[in-house]
Amino acid sequence: MDYWNQGKELNGDKFIVEQLLGIGGFGFTYVVRQTRNNKLFALKILNLEAQSRSDFQQLQAKYFTEDLGNDVTLDAIEIPNGTLMMGSPENEKNRLASNNLQHQVTVPSFYIAKFPITQARGTKTLDQPNLISFEDYGKVNLSLNTLFQLVHRV
Repeated sequence: MDYWNQGKELNGDKFIVEQLLGIGGFGFTYVVRQTRNNKLFALKILNLEAQSRSDFQQLQAKYFTEDLGNDVTLDAIEIPNGTLMMGSPENEKNRLASNNLQHQVTVPSFYIAKFPITQARGTKTLDQPNLISFEDYGKVNLSLNTLFQLVHRV
């Protein structure tokens, strides 16, 4: 497989190749620029051997981008369902008596934001300019009512 040169347009003209980062056992890794907002992304192109694996479909992440309005988007990725151990083992060093004992938990699949929700994004989404004061930090002490408004918008 030949590699892409700098400046190659992808997906129509939605992305432009900035540079080839490397070639590995699974394929090529590029830096690409999204043309609508100038954001940089790492893009991994799998070779035919990786794509031919019998478990290839299960290894792919499911994701979507939601337009929240006011030039704000939310990228979300699926966390697949599964079973895990939660809590603290009884013999864990420095374990507090108030810690929950280890137990099995089954979690249904869900989507989670790919990037932290910043105060700037929350403000633009909720149309509440006085809600927060520091634009580049994640929101802390968010009221339950404000959280429900944000979730309802999404």
